[in-house]
Amino acid sequence: MHKGNVKVIVENREDGSKKAFPSKYNVQIPDEFVKKLTGLLGFECVIVTN
Repeated sequence: MHKGNVKVIVENREDGSKKAFPSKYNVQIPDEFVKKLTGLLGFECVIVTN
């Protein structure tokens, strides 16, 4: 639904390990998408960086 060019990386906060998803899962990050993610995961669990 939000396919784009931004890489998705998930970090395990317990051990600091990170997993980059394959490029087929890249997203675009409009405000609407960020709001959906924070609603689902919580504000502290979503970080958008450049």
